[in-house]
Amino acid sequence: MKPEELYHMLHKRPFEPFRIHLTDGRVFDIRYPALNLVGVSYLIIGIPIPNDPDPVSDQFIKVPLSLFDSLSLCCTLRGWNRLNDERPPTPFEDSARATRGV
Repeated sequence: MKPEELYHMLHKRPFEPFRIHLTDGRVFDIRYPALNLVGVSYLIIGIPIPNDPDPVSDQFIKVPLSLFDSLSLCCTLRGWNRLNDERPPTPFEDSARATRGV
């Protein structure tokens, strides 16, 4: 993936949450565009503080763009579509999911 494409996805208005699938099997849900930073050859993914109503990051993961396998949208018009889960995940679930690589 080109960094310009990723930048445009993060700055699209209205923002649409998306899921990043890596070649090593890890998956990251990007729900808060302000917590992420696009570099020339990497993406810094901010992990939000659990249960924070105004998400800020206290951890981050630097992911080389060369590991990107695919991207998919995470949200439908009716709400979050997460493998048949009808409610949006909490920030804690998102960060736990990312660190476990689920």
